[in-house]
Amino acid sequence: MENHYFLFKNKFISILEKGSYFTKHELEVFWALVSCLIGSSYFSFSGVSARFGKKIGRNSCAKVLKKYSYVQEKLYTILLDEVLSTIDKNTKFFVIVDDTLVKKTGQTIFSCFKWYDHASGKYIRALGIVTLVIVVANEPVFFLPWLLTTTKMKHKTSTSKQQQQGVKNKAAQYMISFIVTYLLGKNISTSQIVVEADSWYSTKKMRTFLHDLGVNYRVDSKSSYTVQLPDFEAITKAKQQIRGRKRKKFVKYVKIGQFLGDKLDWKSFFDPVSNTRVKYNIAQVTLKSGGQALVYAYWSKKYKYPKYILTEVKRKKRVGIKTIYYQYQLRWIIEVCHKHLKQHFGLSKNQSRDPWVVQGFVGLIGLIFSIWSILHYTNKINDDSSIACPQWAKEFHELQIKQEM
Repeated sequence: MENHYFLFKNKFISILEKGSYFTKHELEVFWALVSCLIGSSYFSFSGVSARFGKKIGRNSCAKVLKKYSYVQEKLYTILLDEVLSTIDKNTKFFVIVDDTLVKKTGQTIFSCFKWYDHASGKYIRALGIVTLVIVVANEPVFFLPWLLTTTKMKHKTSTSKQQQQGVKNKAAQYMISFIVTYLLGKNISTSQIVVEADSWYSTKKMRTFLHDLGVNYRVDSKSSYTVQLPDFEAITKAKQQIRGRKRKKFVKYVKIGQFLGDKLDWKSFFDPVSNTRVKYNIAQVTLKSGGQALVYAYWSKKYKYPKYILTEVKRKKRVGIKTIYYQYQLRWIIEVCHKHLKQHFGLSKNQSRDPWVVQGFVGLIGLIFSIWSILHYTNKINDDSSIACPQWAKEFHELQIKQEM
């Protein structure tokens, strides 16, 4: 474990030093924060100061986080350079977007609003964070968080869920644009980049944005989306009509599930991972909201309802049914990252009221998780001696305690 510990510390300090933004003392403060965060069940600036002495006080912790918030985008670019230097540039880069809520009880914590929690179906007071993960060879190698600082809405109106998701979509678009622009600048082609997201990021604006970027995408569709069809009955009636105002539109709309038919009538393939047969269907449709899309539909016993994956329309060769199915399974990786961030990297530990400190804290958590992720990936590729996150964080924390004794 000590070898992993020093590799992690050296990489973390190296990234901060390459930015040339921080003094030697500030680097010591950063490492003190990291030492008290990873694997610990409790964190506070007072606790950091009590452990490391007066030279690392509460004000020092707040100041370095505030300074970090000003330069974090440049530091992420430096980290991306490190990530790309360890990866085969001919591989596929899966850019996965989602959001997570960090529950808070304080009324005065910066950026703490009432957000709609999709899991519980209720509004909760929390920090809203949009997240992006780059996945290579089935492993996360880079993590980028975006703290939502305002919702610009009344939280108890019937439209607030849609308004909140609009704010999240804007943040996601900025993050995707940042990553895709960076990758294209490093001679990664758009055919190697695949963006994935759940149904809350399947809006017309988001899919238009992804289409204009020229990247591939796999986005879960809402079952309420409707497909546009010609209304032959209306056409026939219009031809027979002699008097009155003539109808000009001859289209009707049916829900996407109704259009694709009974799932039991679909074709199927065997999935050896889940040891089940997976029913599937595929169709090119024109959606009422969003225009043309290629829909890959899947259903198996592990899904309560069919899953409809929206992709770009391919004019030539379509991507295979199994390829889309297994590629979309990668989206679950971002949920695992959220769990690690909250349980082992201290994402929910900060209680500061200062806006810049809170943003710096969230950004720092993203940086240290990214560094752990790329080291975990390289260890696994090189000699398979990598340690899973829960065990690594636990041993990291135990090592800090031993060093104090």
